[in-house]
Amino acid sequence: MPKAIGCADMDAFFVSAELLRHPALKGKLVVVGGSPERRGVVASASYEARSYGVRSGMAMGEAVRRCPELIHLEVDRAYYSALSQKAMAIFREIAAQVEVVSIDEAYLDLGGLERLWGPPLVVARHIKERVRRELSLPMTIGVGSNKLVAKVACGRAKPDGLLEVLRGQEAEFLAPFPVQVLPGIGPKTTLRLGEFGIETVGQLAQASETWLRGQFGSAMGLSLYRCARGIGSDRLEDGGLPKSMSREVTFARDISTLDELLATLEELSEELAGNLRARGLMAGVVDIKLRYPDFSTVSRQATLTVPTDAHQVIFQEAAQLLKGEWERHGSAARVRLLGVGMGKLAPLARQLPLFGEGNRYAELNRSLDEIQKRYGPKAIRRGQTLSH
Repeated sequence: MPKAIGCADMDAFFVSAELLRHPALKGKLVVVGGSPERRGVVASASYEARSYGVRSGMAMGEAVRRCPELIHLEVDRAYYSALSQKAMAIFREIAAQVEVVSIDEAYLDLGGLERLWGPPLVVARHIKERVRRELSLPMTIGVGSNKLVAKVACGRAKPDGLLEVLRGQEAEFLAPFPVQVLPGIGPKTTLRLGEFGIETVGQLAQASETWLRGQFGSAMGLSLYRCARGIGSDRLEDGGLPKSMSREVTFARDISTLDELLATLEELSEELAGNLRARGLMAGVVDIKLRYPDFSTVSRQATLTVPTDAHQVIFQEAAQLLKGEWERHGSAARVRLLGVGMGKLAPLARQLPLFGEGNRYAELNRSLDEIQKRYGPKAIRRGQTLSH
């Protein structure tokens, strides 16, 4: 049976999540991200702020210059992660299969559900209504025969929309759009296509496969040929588990003391481990990233003997990596950015050694998670992190 793929995207997710806590900010110029003083970047912007040219990934300082009236909110990843998990749980209750792309986006297999829910568009509408009713979050869903078409349809329907492209109408739907909507077409390829008078997907679809292979190489040429005709993959990856997680901080001033870096590292480790436990995952690798004032960047990695979800273990390993790098630089070291990451993520498994480090902290961490779930992510903080 042919699949129907939905691309579900929670619109301006971080901002939408914050509006649940601050309803008075609805309709205002809101951004979520790092502060301008700390050289942060925009993580999410309200549609009102986007009208001023503010967008995700932009330096917060530039965003403020474009729109001085911006209302800035700090990122609360633990809160967003908890909301995301609730939305993904709704997806999994209804869709035949779910591929998680990011904290706010997923591909859904909406086909073959006619007896349970109805045709794909009805299923998508039901999912939107469930998320709106239970989480009060806006969401856009694009539906198509494959991920490519569903993704473009989703972008076209924003914000808070729903759009289906029927099977057989893929090329017609894509034809009016600029070539940049297709995956793999960046500024250089756009410029090159423009030299041949190709600016829209419809114009690209008129080019032969042989000509495209000759101009762009075999692999790229074939990809352009297929994408322009709306031919894409309908295969979803099982599980939707992330391969890694990371968190980093760009400091307002360059840090020159190891104690300050360790305090920040511990705070980041706690946040990441909380995200691990919320998603029922364990990490097998810990890594750190350091960026110096000259923008040179180094990373160090350690493989754990036993996978863990305990921030105590993660911090211990990360601290050893940091101390080793610090010793190599000596007292003259200055750090602009510090990050910690976790790799080789896998579903939680409690078949651990009885007296392993992870089990030693398991009961304590479950209690801490319960307190933070009830009273908020900052209900408990270590004394040495209170100044951050």
